[in-house]
Amino acid sequence: MRGRSARRTSLLAAVALAGVVAAASGCRTGAPLGTGAPRVRTATLSVQNNDIDDRVVYVSLDGLRQRLGIARSAATTYFTIPATFVSGSPQVRFLAEVLGGVRPSVSQRTQVAAGDTVEMVILR
Repeated sequence: MRGRSARRTSLLAAVALAGVVAAASGCRTGAPLGTGAPRVRTATLSVQNNDIDDRVVYVSLDGLRQRLGIARSAATTYFTIPATFVSGSPQVRFLAEVLGGVRPSVSQRTQVAAGDTVEMVILR
């Protein structure tokens, strides 16, 4: 995760989940220094889906929920967490719904800063 902080969130297949572990290292926003280019205000979510079901992944903050995409079974998928959920060091949750399922698995709240990579592992 070259120069970015990383967080790991674990989801159990129908159970609201385990903890978040933060590895502290320097954050960089992605803009080249001294270029006057706008700073990147997004972060990345890495979902390792070890379950047999595909999951629809969402990010949620204070009642606002946005679909990030589908995490295929037995694969790792990467999503961009929009700036809306990153700016101001908010505490967000990630949801992973089985396609056609009723109740999603929900992560604990975690802070996400620009440039972070958050890792979610969905267990079987």
